[in-house]
Amino acid sequence: MFTNDEATYEEFKGKLLEKFHKKRSEQKKQAPENNKTSKDPVVDPIIINRYVTNFLDAYLFLSNPRIQQQLSEQEVKSIEAIFSVLVNNQINQDDKKLLENAVSFLKGTENLHPNDLDIKTNSKQLTGVAREVGFCDAVVFAAFAKLLKTKLAEFEQKREEQNIPRIEIKCVEFANFNNDNKIIDDYGIPMRVGLYYLTPRMTIDTNFYLSNQVFHIIILDSKGEIFDEYDIKNINLSGSKVYELTGWGNSRGTFFKQPGDFTYCVSYQNAELIRVPLKIYPSLQANAPIEITNVVFANYSNSGQVLNDYTSALPGGVQFLTPKLTLSTKHVGIITVNITFNSWAGTTMKHSCNIFVNGSGEYECIGYGNANGTCYKDGGDWTVTFDGAFITTKSVNVVIGIPDESKKFDELFTISPSTEDGESKRGTFFAKFGRIFKKSSSVLPHYQAGTSYSVQDDNTPSGSWWTRLDNMVRRFGNWYDGIYSALTSAVAILFLGGGLLYLVVLVISTFIQDGLGMGILSLVLSCIVGYIGFYVISFIIVIFGIAFWLFRWVVWNIYTLIAFLIVVGLIMFA
Repeated sequence: MFTNDEATYEEFKGKLLEKFHKKRSEQKKQAPENNKTSKDPVVDPIIINRYVTNFLDAYLFLSNPRIQQQLSEQEVKSIEAIFSVLVNNQINQDDKKLLENAVSFLKGTENLHPNDLDIKTNSKQLTGVAREVGFCDAVVFAAFAKLLKTKLAEFEQKREEQNIPRIEIKCVEFANFNNDNKIIDDYGIPMRVGLYYLTPRMTIDTNFYLSNQVFHIIILDSKGEIFDEYDIKNINLSGSKVYELTGWGNSRGTFFKQPGDFTYCVSYQNAELIRVPLKIYPSLQANAPIEITNVVFANYSNSGQVLNDYTSALPGGVQFLTPKLTLSTKHVGIITVNITFNSWAGTTMKHSCNIFVNGSGEYECIGYGNANGTCYKDGGDWTVTFDGAFITTKSVNVVIGIPDESKKFDELFTISPSTEDGESKRGTFFAKFGRIFKKSSSVLPHYQAGTSYSVQDDNTPSGSWWTRLDNMVRRFGNWYDGIYSALTSAVAILFLGGGLLYLVVLVISTFIQDGLGMGILSLVLSCIVGYIGFYVISFIIVIFGIAFWLFRWVVWNIYTLIAFLIVVGLIMFA
């Protein structure tokens, strides 16, 4: 064929041109030179306009407060990051990295909203435009940003002309005011533990002109749980401007007792307007020393009722001994106060509680004791010692009621530390009058003193679950210690009274049914049976008393209770 190679093809083509009288250039037609230069690429306004329209529609939809309530905080931040990058005239490498991360995050969350497919559609539309424009030529990017600003301005103007209601919070700042409305920490300064009134300043964009409006505030802690919730009332909206609103807190500085990361949420008419982070820093005086200058005590009941106030003498049977400390300090923060109670008779109890300190002043600790009033049954002089981190150790004396007369003998003696042949002489006491006495070892006391995690008057749990379980058993044991003797007496009365009542009824019924002779005989026999029965019942009562007494040691603590249950289990199932 004529077209097997290029030379044959050119010869064949020339013959055709001659035949049809068409001129052919002598030389082969050169391919046009590449005239491309380094000039800026051609910007297609139709494509740019479509990008801007799609982006603006998606952004306005996703920025709606109703929609943002369904989005996570990170999704909202990613949407705003994409907008902030694309609305600028220029883009650098940091902006591209920010844009890439935001787009990647939104792409990963598109399918997390199955109940509202419009969220997925607009999210894909937003990220699609961001990918097309954010990573293209700088000239195209600048053209997109310029048209986007123009469209936004037109939208705002149209909204103003149509008077479409709008309210948007652009920025929230915080300050710390005191009770006299004087500023303590200005806006922009970190908020710290011990602040008085958290006072917000909001930059609001709105066309509302309304008085007595209400913003609903929710403060979330780091776990997303509600820390506090309240309303800011009497807000007079008068167009777009900066508003300083009413603060929330108290004059004691106990609003935020601990540092942490919080979230401040503002809602208006059931629509959330904005969420901003609120970080509370430790106080600058978190390590200041603390001096206890004075201590007074009161007696509280288990229900929190004041039985004897701080100015009254304390009677015997104190239920919950509650100290109030006068502190001299600049410290601000929560401290742990360790309290040790020592009676003149040797009883020792320990307790700890947390209090929030905000400078010098009076602070009430959580009381320690029980509802039966058996903790302080020794009566007389007690030494109470306070210590803890940052606290200068302080010991004070307090008199509780009248000391137990049976223990006065022990008060006359002091323990001798002397030893003989390397062995301690336990139980040897030196009388104050110079004589030496031998005293047998005392048995384990009925009442067991509490630990550092003992029951508090507000029943607040502290320590581990095992410690709380142990305290619960000890609490029950201490309560049982106060009633088991009465329980033994009740059993005795029940048995003896029941037996006596039975014999009386028997004698009376015999008199009625069988006559006087059989009645007298029945009375004589009943006296004999009652005499014998008295000793039998007394023996039974002793057995019950021993059982009740042994059960006291079963509930001595969690370990004795578990040991008892193990023994019972082995006996039953071995």
